[in-house]
Formats: sequence, C-alpha cells, structure tokens
Amino acid sequence: MMQILVSVSLLFTVAALGYLGYFFATDAKEALNRSGHATADLPKVMSNRYVAFCLLGLGLLILGNLPMIALFFAVCAMMGFWDAAIYRKSDASPATHLKAGFLAVVAFALTLVALVSPAFAGVDPAKKAKVVSVLEKHNCRMHNITPRPNVVEELFATGLTRDDLKPIAAEMFERGETVKKGEYFVIKLGKCK
Repeated sequence: MMQILVSVSLLFTVAALGYLGYFFATDAKEALNRSGHATADLPKVMSNRYVAFCLLGLGLLILGNLPMIALFFAVCAMMGFWDAAIYRKSDASPATHLKAGFLAVVAFALTLVALVSPAFAGVDPAKKAKVVSVLEKHNCRMHNITPRPNVVEELFATGLTRDDLKPIAAEMFERGETVKKGEYFVIKLGKCK
C-alpha cells in the first residue's frame, strides 16, 4: 500500500513539474504569475535550485546507486545544454553552460561504463553467476546478519571466498539487482526476476 502511495505522489510531482516546465516555456509571464514566483526574486530561486541539486548529488554519492547517478548526470547535461541554447539566442555567452553540459556528459559516460563493464567494476561475472545460482536454490534470498550455514557452505563449495562475496554484493546493490527486505537480501537476477 505504501509503495502505491509513494508512486502516486511521485507521479503527481512529475506531472506538476512537467506542466510547469511546459507552461514556463510557452507563456513565461503567466507562468510566473500563476506559480507564485516574482521576477525580482528569481536569483534567490536559482540559488535554491543549485543548493537542492547539490544536496541531491550528495545523497546519490552517499547511496552509491549507479543507475540513479547516471540519471542525475544525464539531467545535469540536459540542463546545461538547454541553458546554453537559451543564452545562444540572447546577448549572454553560452560557453559556461556548454562546458557544464559537456562535463556532465563525460560523467554520464563514465557512469555507464561502470554500470556495464564487469572489468571496470572489478567483479568477475562467473563468480557473480555462482552467487546467483546458489541463491536461486534458497528462495532468491539470504539473511543479512546471520546467513544459514548451508547457504554459506554452498557458496564456498563453488570456490568463492569471503573476499569474493563483498564486491559482488556491492555491485548487485549498486545496479539494483539486490534489494533489502527486512532482514534479507533478495536478488532480482536469473530465475529470481
């Protein structure tokens, strides 16, 4: 039930932001009036937006979720290039915004490489497949704090070591292939999709 409420809230927020974005693009004066913004306060509003994006970036850095970080860089690139297009049509120089857009594209590309390249991530795909294979036999989950001894024995019987398991688990979390449900890690790979 809570997931539905969160999804509805997010959908409403996305729709409202999209509507306001379209409204500002098509009738800026009326959009300013209806949204409650004042032209004189726009520099303060911009400050708020930059601080908000800074906090969002810090949150993503702490969470370490690569797909979300890639999305963040893609949005930053879009904003940089969009602003550059706006300033290209005015007396202001678009150079700063072009640089920001380009740097965000480079960061986006690096994040994509980290997402798709096992060599870059440092995880051997064959070892990861062994973990998935063992967990498929155990309802696709493993207890977070005290895994059942038979699960651990099966993992080690495949030739895996404790040193192998940490980076595999980290990568699976980063890629959204594993979620935490209560006291369990639940995988969403192989037969567990």
